[in-house]
Amino acid sequence: MRLVLLALGSIASWCVAILIVSECHGPGQFSESLLALLICLTPAIATLSFVEWVGRNAPTVLPPAIMAGIGIRMFTVVAATFVLGSRIAAAGGDRERFAVWVVSLYLVILVIESGLLISLVRNSSARSVS
Repeated sequence: MRLVLLALGSIASWCVAILIVSECHGPGQFSESLLALLICLTPAIATLSFVEWVGRNAPTVLPPAIMAGIGIRMFTVVAATFVLGSRIAAAGGDRERFAVWVVSLYLVILVIESGLLISLVRNSSARSVS
């Protein structure tokens, strides 16, 4: 359920952002913003599913798993941004605009994921106490 909430919340946030930006700056940013969403959302889903698995199978190592997931996700997003940003620039696109999309969506997805992780930790703590 958390994975669905993460995906839906991220996609809804992207839809709102692209509508606002398209209204203010024109419709030319769709592909860059969609690529940024995929770069940010894919590792977030992977790390959240890993953390949920750890929470079910080894709740005592949940905090280190959360920290490892955050680090892996950040590294993956930064590496993908550098690689794809270079390709976007080589194709005549705007690397800085792409980077702004990545940073913005990364932060939005981080907020959504943090809320979901808090609920996971609370549920895990309640199960281990009872």
